[in-house]
Amino acid sequence: MTDLIHPEVNIGSKNHKVQEHDTKTREDGNTAIKIDRSSVGEDLTIIQIHNTSDKRAS
Repeated sequence: MTDLIHPEVNIGSKNHKVQEHDTKTREDGNTAIKIDRSSVGEDLTIIQIHNTSDKRAS
């Protein structure tokens, strides 16, 4: 498993710097990254799949 080190996520025409407090490890062992898109009225959550035994990841 690789460490999450503040990646930049390209959304539309903007690069959003992922802050540490925007990330959390879910109960299933995957990492959720919340991207604030309040400028367009919504948030985007990116799930990093770490648990390859999860059938949704296959």
